[in-house]
Amino acid sequence: MKNMFAGQGERPGVKALLLAFLIVLMYVPMSFVNGLVWERQQRAEDVRFEVGQAWGGQSQTISGPFLVVPYEKQYTTNVGETTKVSYTQRYAVFLPEELTITADMQSAVRHRGIYDVTTYMADAQLTGRFQPPDMSPYADDEMLIDWDGAFLSLGITDNRGVKNALKLTWGEEVIDFEPGTGL
Repeated sequence: MKNMFAGQGERPGVKALLLAFLIVLMYVPMSFVNGLVWERQQRAEDVRFEVGQAWGGQSQTISGPFLVVPYEKQYTTNVGETTKVSYTQRYAVFLPEELTITADMQSAVRHRGIYDVTTYMADAQLTGRFQPPDMSPYADDEMLIDWDGAFLSLGITDNRGVKNALKLTWGEEVIDFEPGTGL
C-alpha cells in the first residue's frame, strides 16, 4: 500500500501543519464536552444548595448546653462633687460537669432532575449535670446576681434544620426551648 503523502516526507513543515490542524479539529469537540461538564457541575452545586436550604442551609453544629446566670455590675463614678451610679448587665456562663450525647442518624437521598443529594437527619438526646454555679470569680460588693433570671441555652447553627420542638426535661418537668439567645 502506497503512502498517500509520498514525496512529502522530506518536508517536516507539512507534517507539523497537518498535526496542528488535527489538534485544532479535536479541540473543538473537546471544548464542547468540557463546557457541558462544567455546566453540569455548576448545576449539581446549585441543586445541593437548593436542597440544603430546604433542610437547614448548612451543616448543623450543636453547642452547649450552657447555664447562663445574669448579673448586674454597679459602677460608681465621681464627677466633681456628684457621684454617678450606673449598672451594666452581664452574664456568667457555665458548662455542665457531665454531658452525654446520644444520636440516631439516618440518611436519605433527595432527587432533583438527574441529580441526587444525600441529606442527614439526627435524633439527638443530651443528658447532663450541672454543679451549683460558683459566682465567686465575678463577685464583688457592687454586684447583684439575678438567680430567677438564670436559664439554659443550647446553640444550634441554623434553626431551620430543627424539625421537631426542642424539649428540656428538668426532673419531672418538661419545658419547651424558646428560639433566640435569651441575651
